[in-house]
Amino acid sequence: MRKTLLIAAAALASSVISSQAQVYSQNIVGYINVPLVTGYTALANQLDYDGTGTNNTVATVFGTNLVAGTTVLAWEAASASYVSANWILSRGALQWANKTNAISAALNAGQGVFVQSPSTNNLTLVGTVLQGTNLLSLVTGYNFVSSVAPISGDLVTNLGYTPSVGDNILLWNNTTQSYKEYSYINSRGTSVWSPSVPQISVGQSFFIQAAAAETWTNSFVE
Repeated sequence: MRKTLLIAAAALASSVISSQAQVYSQNIVGYINVPLVTGYTALANQLDYDGTGTNNTVATVFGTNLVAGTTVLAWEAASASYVSANWILSRGALQWANKTNAISAALNAGQGVFVQSPSTNNLTLVGTVLQGTNLLSLVTGYNFVSSVAPISGDLVTNLGYTPSVGDNILLWNNTTQSYKEYSYINSRGTSVWSPSVPQISVGQSFFIQAAAAETWTNSFVE
C-alpha cells in the first residue's frame, strides 16, 4: 500500500475530524461546526451550497472563515497527486490563490479535502442536506471521500458502505497526525474487518482504497 505516497504528496496531509463536530438541521438546511487543528484536518463538506450538489467552491464553502495561510488540498485519483488552493494575504486583502476546478469538485458532498491550518480554530459549514439515495462511484485504488449526508457511526451499518474483500480504509488522527488502517479481509473463510469496522464522524473524510471499482450507495431521509 502506498501510504508513503499519500502522506508525502500532502506533506503529511489530512486529519480525522474530532468527535466534537456537531450537525444541526431543521428540515434539510443546517450547519456543521468542525474544529481545525494546527496541522492537517481531513474535511468533508456534507452540506450543499444550493441543493444541486455540484456548485460548492472554496468561496461558497469557506467564505472568509479561515486563518490566513491556510491551504486546502484535493486528491486527484487519476494522477495520484494533490492540487491546492491557498488563502493568503495579498496587497492588504485576504484572497484565494489557485482556485482550481479540482478543488471545487472535491468540496461537493461525498468528497474530501485536506485543510492545513497554521493554528487551531473552528470552522462552520452551512448549507442544505442532500436527502434521498446518493450514488458515489469509486475507482480501483485510492478515493478520498465521505458520506454524502452528515451521518456518523459504523461505516457499514450507519453509512451504508458495502465492502469488498481487499478494501482498505485509511483514517487520519488529528492528535497523532498519522493514519490508522482498517482492512476488509477473508479470515478462515469469513469476511471480516481488521482490526474493527471503521467508525466515522460527521464532517470527516477518509481514504477508501478500493480493491475494484464499485458504487457506494449512501442514503439519508430526515
